[in-house]
Amino acid sequence: MSNSKRLMQVLLVGCLLIAAATGAAADDDKRGRGRGQVVSVQVFTSQSSNSLGIPPTETKLLAPLFTYTKQSPISVLKVTYEDQISAGFVCAFQIRIDDTSSQPGNAFSAPILIVSQGASGTRFSSAGAFTGLPAGPHEMSIWFVPITNVLPGCTQNSGLLTTTVIVEELEPLIPTDDDQ
Repeated sequence: MSNSKRLMQVLLVGCLLIAAATGAAADDDKRGRGRGQVVSVQVFTSQSSNSLGIPPTETKLLAPLFTYTKQSPISVLKVTYEDQISAGFVCAFQIRIDDTSSQPGNAFSAPILIVSQGASGTRFSSAGAFTGLPAGPHEMSIWFVPITNVLPGCTQNSGLLTTTVIVEELEPLIPTDDDQ
């Protein structure tokens, strides 16, 4: 993906968040258009924990799995991932939708938690935007991404606390004739 296209995506998400926070959506309702609105917010939680040795490649965890039903074909999903990770080496855990990262082909795109030995047992949070998904149900899963291959491995939800995934579905800002 080109830098200019990625910059446009980041700007779009930023505009969506600003519009939602400043009440721009209320003005849009007066015009009969749903622009810049928060369509839906859903919070998923799990107490499952996964300990991994050193898989040679990226590995999808069997649990937890969450399903979010996207309402709009043009909306953007902002996904926030919070978890406690313990690391015997440097590793990463990433949220993917339909087994695809927020930037297809990039194993290190957000939301991702990258942890090293010194930060073990620490709670982390990361957010990322997913674009181009059709309306309908989508599976969200956690993937283990090895960075170094030294034992003893990594543990997702190491404190047996609560793993949290927050999905915010946001309508993009679409200019109208009134905006010009």
